[in-house]
Amino acid sequence: MLEYTLDDAEALLLKNQETAVKSLAQVEEDLGFLRDQTTTLEVSILSTRITVWFVFRSSLSRVCGIMGVDWF
Repeated sequence: MLEYTLDDAEALLLKNQETAVKSLAQVEEDLGFLRDQTTTLEVSILSTRITVWFVFRSSLSRVCGIMGVDWF
């Protein structure tokens, strides 16, 4: 087991605290970035699903129009 003088122990603990605070700030920044990316991805997926639905509906309408059938 290591032994430190009171001044050395206090200096080491302060240094460790400073490092931990910097690490926490970086993690919080990374978390914010990931939240933004998640929101962007969700919006992109929703836009894609809406586009696919309109293309499907348009295709179905065209096919049903050719066949003379009401699709709705």
